[in-house]
Amino acid sequence: MTGALTLGEILELDVVRRTRPVLLHGEHGLDRPVRWVHTSELAEAALLLKGGELLLTTGLGLVGRGAVGQRAYVAALAERRAAALAIELGWTFSEVPAALVEAARQYDLPLLALREIVPFVEITERAQTAILERRTPLPAGPDDGVRERRRRLVQDLESGQRQDGAELAERAGAAGVPLTVEGPYLAVAVRGFPNGDDTAVVHAVEVALRPYRALVSGVDGDVLAVVHGTAAEATGRAVLDAVDQLADQRGAARSARVVTGPVVQRLPEAGRSITDARRALSLAAGLGLPERRLAAPLMSARLILDQLAGGALARRLVREEIGPLIEHDRRHGTALVDTLRAFLIHGSNKVATAAALHVRRQTLYQRLARITALVGDVGVPRRHTNLILAVELRAVRPEERP
Repeated sequence: MTGALTLGEILELDVVRRTRPVLLHGEHGLDRPVRWVHTSELAEAALLLKGGELLLTTGLGLVGRGAVGQRAYVAALAERRAAALAIELGWTFSEVPAALVEAARQYDLPLLALREIVPFVEITERAQTAILERRTPLPAGPDDGVRERRRRLVQDLESGQRQDGAELAERAGAAGVPLTVEGPYLAVAVRGFPNGDDTAVVHAVEVALRPYRALVSGVDGDVLAVVHGTAAEATGRAVLDAVDQLADQRGAARSARVVTGPVVQRLPEAGRSITDARRALSLAAGLGLPERRLAAPLMSARLILDQLAGGALARRLVREEIGPLIEHDRRHGTALVDTLRAFLIHGSNKVATAAALHVRRQTLYQRLARITALVGDVGVPRRHTNLILAVELRAVRPEERP
């Protein structure tokens, strides 16, 4: 591990220099290590820090707090061992309040005035990347510890646990991948390599994704990657080509399938892209689709439906899963099928579903209770895929009787 990035080095980054920063106090603190860059407009921002952060703020949380409140704000940051405080001028203050400057001197907290407005997201993304690249350069050779850290991080992302963005990005850096909290991100999932040799596949995928920032690991028989960017088609094609070349080298059949998940905007949301990509892999295998490179958002919406709609299997699936709902809607003029579809589309989130349907939550609860009474528990994980297919098939051919 190399030395930490210092406050002085942060100030030399192009994106920070664009802010025309002025150091109001703390020239002797330019060699302070900066562990992370954080943004907050809360007056209690110190409570969010762990120490070593450069805090960016417009000062909105300090409005109306007066000199006493401003001094307390700086004192709390110093107590938390913040690396420095940077205040962007223009939105809230035209100049840094004197009380803040005095408190910064009293508590010896480096204080910066940013005189030009540059989106904080640009500053944090560039700074976090620089911090992580300095802290944890990519290992030159195999490292079991690094592979294990990557595997656990991918598993935690997929499970939705421990979703503090800064912590996830820090863990990615510790695993040799300089990811930032802000995306965009998409997942790539690979399955079906002969002999289940995921170590070789992981390496092939890492090589294929070198033009991007990508976290790659084998998890439960699949090889999964979280990729910084939106180039789903390009990454999917690069990964499949790499895995096929590996198969050719070993004289094996080209049997792998690659699915790219939907684009998400933040690292903590990458688990949803992973889940969708793996679910799409299972659907494609179960339905015997010939395509080996697919996009999860498009596959369930078109490829599956185009092959199944109107067929005997489709009618049977619709009849067994939601037939009673269709009949109830037909007889009573209700919208239970549409309600179930919205519920599934919104990840079984009742608040989001009610908003999408423009109904009160109590109304939604009543509809869901009726749906459960007619077709059973729709929250059972093993039914999820069949229910999604059934409601989408019904949407394609609503005029047909199941």
